[in-house]
Amino acid sequence: MSVAHSAAVLRNLRLLVLTFLVLLPAAAHAQSGIWGARGISRQFLVRGNQVIAIDGRGVASYDVSTNSVRRISAIQRDDESLSGALIGTNELAVLTRGGIDRYAIGADGSLSLRSQLPLSGYNSIYGNGDVLAGVGANGITIWRATEDGLDQLSQFATTGTINTIAFHGSVMYVAVEGAAIFVYRSNDTTPIAILPTNASGLAISGNTLFAAASVNGLVAYDITSDAAPRELARLGAGEVNLQAVAVSGNHVYASEATNRIHVYDATNLAAIADVATIQEPVAALAASGTKLFVSGAIIDKYGLALETGAPLRVFDVTSLATPKLAGESRDLAGPVSGVATDGSVAYVVDPPFFRVIDISKTSAPREIASLEIAGIQDRVRVHGTTALIYGRGNVNVVDISNPFAPRLVTTYASSGIPPSSASMAAGELVEGNPASGFHIVDFRHYAPPAQIGGLKGHYWEVVARDNAAYIFEIGGIRVVDISDRANAVIAKDINLAGRAAEIIDATAAHPELLLVYSPTGLQLFTLANPLDPIMSGSLQYPQGGSVTASGDTVWFALPGTIDQIDVSNPAHPSVSSTAMRVTSPMQMAAAGRKIVIADRYSLRIYGPDTAAPAPPSIPKRRVARAR
Repeated sequence: MSVAHSAAVLRNLRLLVLTFLVLLPAAAHAQSGIWGARGISRQFLVRGNQVIAIDGRGVASYDVSTNSVRRISAIQRDDESLSGALIGTNELAVLTRGGIDRYAIGADGSLSLRSQLPLSGYNSIYGNGDVLAGVGANGITIWRATEDGLDQLSQFATTGTINTIAFHGSVMYVAVEGAAIFVYRSNDTTPIAILPTNASGLAISGNTLFAAASVNGLVAYDITSDAAPRELARLGAGEVNLQAVAVSGNHVYASEATNRIHVYDATNLAAIADVATIQEPVAALAASGTKLFVSGAIIDKYGLALETGAPLRVFDVTSLATPKLAGESRDLAGPVSGVATDGSVAYVVDPPFFRVIDISKTSAPREIASLEIAGIQDRVRVHGTTALIYGRGNVNVVDISNPFAPRLVTTYASSGIPPSSASMAAGELVEGNPASGFHIVDFRHYAPPAQIGGLKGHYWEVVARDNAAYIFEIGGIRVVDISDRANAVIAKDINLAGRAAEIIDATAAHPELLLVYSPTGLQLFTLANPLDPIMSGSLQYPQGGSVTASGDTVWFALPGTIDQIDVSNPAHPSVSSTAMRVTSPMQMAAAGRKIVIADRYSLRIYGPDTAAPAPPSIPKRRVARAR
């Protein structure tokens, strides 16, 4: 079975669509812009003195021939990139959420997109240079690359979750979680051998297989005969918890947790030695010659990532016992995790920075201010001239009365845990989290901010306006009367397990609305009486999305697409698809027809050009008069 013909049809269809768009009037084109593109490396592929990073936004290539690491190419795609494999010596296959992209690789490491194959249902791909293996929920598919597409060679079901695959020539070693390593010939669906090791990571050097076997340590097999592998060594059992492994010659590197790399000397396979440890954030790991390639995020005590801004770091391991950092590539850190907007500027959380981006010209966004904040949180909401940055248990309060010079006012420490939320109610900060409850906080008259009211409970979303707050917990939504700040009163309980919410301003078509995103989709509540929300309409949507609203319109994004929802009649919301694209939405915001998306790997802007932000006033210079 071949997908080559369907790929050719798809290319012709794209040409027809592009031709049609060219013939449309300019007003039909959705204006778009991108600010702050960066990658977050999740896999490295080594090609001589070049390293190719599958980095979520797409793919990037680096020259590592010297210690001055240089980025050669970086290509951003609308579909998040997940994994990749080399095809021959001058082509690359990248699995995305939308299919498989194929890139040509120049001799200098430059990348150019060749084709896109709309194959869905896969979460990772592996290769040996000749064939590709795609791992999906139902098993493994084997393809051979052709000029125009991929020819399917075989497909077979597997039991359990596949952690990784390593190729030894045309033979696949498949690590299945909690079970074993199964050995297959790529044209046969029956294993020719089974190795009794629960492996999280696999790497092969010559005829030796190394398995990162979780709490069972590092395991080495002689695979000279694929049908009869022989265990050579097993070390570190009960002492380490290895997750991934890379190998170059007799140098073996295995990562533990998210911040430690064990360096092994495998010169004597019967007596492999753990000779050094590198304390380093690690998510992507590869090796070549005497170089080790690493990238990772700092993981906080709650398991949340803090990116380092180093998509590639290179260690010199000429001496295994004393590995040394030799070079690195630096980029924006991120991810772009939070955004709010007034239509002219976007207030962006780009850890460790809070940034102000002029988005008035949609296609040419520009940064006009930034503020580094220690312990910055993940999401942001704007209330008048105050920005609240929240999400990890604290709230950073920022004065944005002058967007060209934002100022950190204070940080409220809730003694809580993520996921947390914050909003404003008639000048007071309200905050909620799953550990310490719901808090009404006065930050204007007390330093540090002081709680002046609240409720016990376990909350992860809070929105408020005037004297009403809507707080979300596992059992449902609580409507809280906070007219007496010291005595919050529950006015109503709603049996709906909401996860996110937004208050939509009243328009000529509808009263004020409470928009709720729950496990069953989107729900709209009318707020004619703010303390008695009445459900008026709903739509089914899956989890994993992001939502925002402005006026009579709601936008809902999942990785890849954005829907537009007309709520002018809340009882009968109507849905239409849009041409807007997203990769991995973390937060959205809208003002008028301007939509901004914190899209993990960049800030995306859609909509018409708007008025530029007013520049700060310059004090008049006082001129001394002669007497």
